[in-house]
Amino acid sequence: MFHASGAALVQRIAQLATTVVTLPLVLHTLGVAGFGVWGAATSVAWLSSILDFGIGGALLTLLPRALASGNEDTPRAYVAAALLGGCGLSLLIIVGGLTGLSFGESHRFLRPFTLCVLGIGLNIPLSIAGSVWYGIQKGEMAAYWELAQTTLSFIFLLLAAAYHGSVFEFVLAVYVALILANSASWIHLLLTEKRIRPLAKGHQLARLREVMTHGGVLFAITVVSAAGYVFDNFLAIFWLGTTASAQVAITLRLCTTIAGILAIVTQPVWPALVAAMSEGDGGWALTTVTRGTVLVGAASVFGAILLVILGPKVLSWWLHSDIKIGIAMLWASGFWVIVLCTPRVIGLLFNAMSILRFQLAVAVTALAAALILKGVLARNWGAPGIIAATPLAWLFIVWPAFAWRTHRWMVSGQQYRRTRQ
Repeated sequence: MFHASGAALVQRIAQLATTVVTLPLVLHTLGVAGFGVWGAATSVAWLSSILDFGIGGALLTLLPRALASGNEDTPRAYVAAALLGGCGLSLLIIVGGLTGLSFGESHRFLRPFTLCVLGIGLNIPLSIAGSVWYGIQKGEMAAYWELAQTTLSFIFLLLAAAYHGSVFEFVLAVYVALILANSASWIHLLLTEKRIRPLAKGHQLARLREVMTHGGVLFAITVVSAAGYVFDNFLAIFWLGTTASAQVAITLRLCTTIAGILAIVTQPVWPALVAAMSEGDGGWALTTVTRGTVLVGAASVFGAILLVILGPKVLSWWLHSDIKIGIAMLWASGFWVIVLCTPRVIGLLFNAMSILRFQLAVAVTALAAALILKGVLARNWGAPGIIAATPLAWLFIVWPAFAWRTHRWMVSGQQYRRTRQ
């Protein structure tokens, strides 16, 4: 688990480092207009891991549980079902995306966006390989293949710049690297892990229903939770103007960068908790959740402090523009990081225990409260109020609900141990 977390951290650092180099390079080669199109066509590449309708997340729970059961066919049936569902979603997205583009106006940037649709669609079943690696508790391999993707993307972008490529070539560089790395990851899995090779026959349809049902709720939780902040810059445009929207967008980029690092590092905890509870090791699970929550909380506080102290200097160096991010916005972003990141490990515990509808109900309640707060706080505090609304809702809704449900789990575990004694 620690090996996987360390490898994921190295991969994320490498990704950030290459981004610092490639963004100015692409901007210089393509110009502002071309860079905007390239950014729009490639910034959605990460959607392929979300548009799988939660299939990957479902495998993080179902695979370790199936492996612990001792039935050799069940893990293979889950992988076969996940691939079947991923291919179906891929076909829907490609057909739907290309149909939508066909109704658009013909323009010289149609080819890059066509490539974008094909790349996202094809990568949906391919990206499931990373979830399978995590599901069999070899998350470091998923991180290594993501590092390979980052390296390939970096090399291809350098080549495109060296040969003065068009927007199409720069978009192609990103999606070819993505597809090559994930394809190689699948090949590596199938060659080395016989226990998860997809079944050619069996109960795939029944398993597909289980995977899609489990994944659908996980997908809904992800969407509802993200909706609490991903539209903040649009709200800022309508309520406060374009300058405030730019401030919000930049601030959220900093917040989500820290949150993303913490999410990647803690991801291996999820399948480890599933395996531990499947084997009846509740004590290890309790210790891991307690220590993990403390460590993530401490890391969140540290990240928030860095945002407040170093934020002005980092933004000045990074942006070289007249957009001012005031101290109130930095304090709001620090608050955002602490409140949204600290419950991360408890959420992974609930995922491992398949406590999903409870999470969804809490997330929907918090989203509704956050949207109301955004309108109220925007009038009084401006852009910092929009940022602070979601963590305020989480602090008074998500935190108490998670604490109550975790306490119930701890009490039931103690009663179970006393009964066995």
